Amino acid sequence: VVSGEEPFKNPLPYISICTTLVFGITQFTLLNRALSRYNTFVVSPFVNSTLIILGSVYSVIFFEEWKRFSVLSWVLLPLGIICTALGVVLLACNHNPLGHGHGDHRSSLTEDMLSPIQVSSTKIPKSSSETE
Repeated sequence: VVSGEEPFKNPLPYISICTTLVFGITQFTLLNRALSRYNTFVVSPFVNSTLIILGSVYSVIFFEEWKRFSVLSWVLLPLGIICTALGVVLLACNHNPLGHGHGDHRSSLTEDMLSPIQVSSTKIPKSSSETE
C-alpha cells in the first residue's frame, strides 16, 4: 500500500492483470501452433532466446539501469542481443531433422524467416518408404 491508498481502487492493477492474461494466452497459443507446425529443436531455442533477450531489455528498463549506462554499456547491450539472435538463427539453419549430413538441409521455420533474404534452400529427400 503506497501512501495509504487501497491498491485496487486504482485502475492500473486491473489493466496489468488483463494485459498479462491476454499476452500469456497469446504466447501459449502461438507456441502450440509453432510446435505443431515446426520441429521442436528449432522452436524451443527461438522461444527461450526471445524470453532471455526480452527479459534483459525489460530489466534494464524496469530497474532503470539505463541511467547508469556508460558508452560501453550502450554499445555492448545491443551487440550482445544481436549476437544472441544471430547465433540462434545460425544454429536453427544448420539443424537437420533427418540426420542426412551436417547442415545440408534447412528447417522450414528458418526458411520462412529468411525467405525475404533469398536464402537458397534444398528440399529434404523423401525416404524410400514414402516414395513407394
